[in-house]
Amino acid sequence: MQTIREVMTTVPLTVDESTSLATVERLFSRYQMRHLPVTHQGNLSGILFARDVEAVLKLHNVSHEEQTIALIVNRHPRQVAPNVGVKDLIQEMAQKKIEAVVVVDGGKVIGIFTVIDALHMLEGLL
Repeated sequence: MQTIREVMTTVPLTVDESTSLATVERLFSRYQMRHLPVTHQGNLSGILFARDVEAVLKLHNVSHEEQTIALIVNRHPRQVAPNVGVKDLIQEMAQKKIEAVVVVDGGKVIGIFTVIDALHMLEGLL
């Protein structure tokens, strides 16, 4: 059985809850990513989606430098242990329309697995 550890994006970039909207906007742009695990005191506390940041920046008249991401973080990200089977996780992601799963070991973020990662796996089969 192939595990998520074998196919996840390892040591993903993470940000603390106190990070500003401006900083995460730059990170999303610079690294061309759409999901960002959020930590508090080193432990996973949520996940941030680029579309949520974009919406806040468009809809609200807020200071990008002063406003933190704390209020827009998804506090209930799907998280899995690194030994979870890839097939089962992909099936769950498809059924529940989950875009990204944070891989956690001992409370610490060690990876992320996204729909794009699943598509790259599929690409390798074609």
